[in-house]
Amino acid sequence: MDDPGGLPCPPPPETLTTTTVGAAEARLPPQIPPGLAAQRLRDHRRDGGPPPESGSDRVDRIRTSVGWGWVMGEDPDATRDADEEPTILSTNAQDLLMPGAILHDFQVEALLGRGTMAEVYLVQHQLLRSRYALKVLRPDLGAGRGRRQLVRRFLQEGSLQSQLRHPNLLRSHNIIDVYGTPGIVLDYIDGPTLEAFIQTHHPISIERIDLIARAIFRGVQAAHAAGIIHRDLKPANILISLVDGVPVPVIADFGIAKAAAWDQTRTGMCLGTPAYMPPEQIADAKNVDCRVDVHAIGAILFELVLGQRLVDTEEDSPEPLAPARGADQLETRRDLPERMKAAIVGALHPREHRIADVRSLAERWDGPQPRPRAPRAQPGDPWHTLVTVASGFAATLFVVMVCSTLAAIAVTLSGPTRAAEPHQPGAEPHQPGAEP
Repeated sequence: MDDPGGLPCPPPPETLTTTTVGAAEARLPPQIPPGLAAQRLRDHRRDGGPPPESGSDRVDRIRTSVGWGWVMGEDPDATRDADEEPTILSTNAQDLLMPGAILHDFQVEALLGRGTMAEVYLVQHQLLRSRYALKVLRPDLGAGRGRRQLVRRFLQEGSLQSQLRHPNLLRSHNIIDVYGTPGIVLDYIDGPTLEAFIQTHHPISIERIDLIARAIFRGVQAAHAAGIIHRDLKPANILISLVDGVPVPVIADFGIAKAAAWDQTRTGMCLGTPAYMPPEQIADAKNVDCRVDVHAIGAILFELVLGQRLVDTEEDSPEPLAPARGADQLETRRDLPERMKAAIVGALHPREHRIADVRSLAERWDGPQPRPRAPRAQPGDPWHTLVTVASGFAATLFVVMVCSTLAAIAVTLSGPTRAAEPHQPGAEPHQPGAEP
């Protein structure tokens, strides 16, 4: 379905797997020396490419050509004719980003992956020697207003990700001009997507499922706390970094995320991946809240547990899946704790009955918690010594109090039973041994 601005609804994006350099090089032409790459770029400029420009000139050109002003709170369409074509690099951009090419402060090392909307390159900062992922919007997509809308959404992705600082969220560091089309400099995760991880490691142990689920909860909670709803959570958008053999999920691809302060979604646009979308998002992608991410997490956890999708469809409007059906399938995983199954099913309920937010989902995942008990002191512990002394003192004091009470009672019972008679005036005192 086309939106009013002429932007066609893109098909579900391909799996864009972040891989190691070695795996990516198999799909690339032979690398060229940096000197030859630089010569090619000089030849491009000599043959009609863009002339050298200062940093301020480059920023001004991006603002006017690809909608940078929208990120700064401006409306680029306000002064532009509806059919005017933006100044955008031709499809030769891929030819310029060959391995060894120099781009600003970065040197291109390899193409990591190509999706329907963007390409991702592995680049290295020439001074810092640190590696990053450079996500470049494909220059051959869209035209006119449709292209400008794509660019603005792409720039929004980079801006939103720069605000997120959490170990389970992929962060952007810069937005640069890649010969007329924007590129986002992102953290580089040397690992597979969760989708590939599931395919490789299924069945996954409950312990690993628990670690991955809790990390996803924390990452999405951090995004929601920043006022950002992802709206396209799925295994293909979660990267897995192995730290000492432990999988650490990193949530990426905020390309269609909704921010509370700015959202340009138009009714009727196809946004998201239907297999992970709740019915209300399919019906109206604009009027959604954080519960769409709760549903997506439920679908991800379902796939993590069983190794298969909850809804195996790429249609725009799949039939809503009853939570009971999901619960029945989860029964086949015998070692899945009831608390985890209850959390997954609760996340898949219709909107009005669904778990309200990710924090509540995490609490349901944990299950009922036992009441905390006072810690028991161990021998040799200072606390144990204090408790022992205090207990002995209390016992001694109790014994003393009991003995004192008993003594007082005994004295009272053994005393005279009648009062002494008063002495009569003038009477002789009684002498011991005298006759009366």
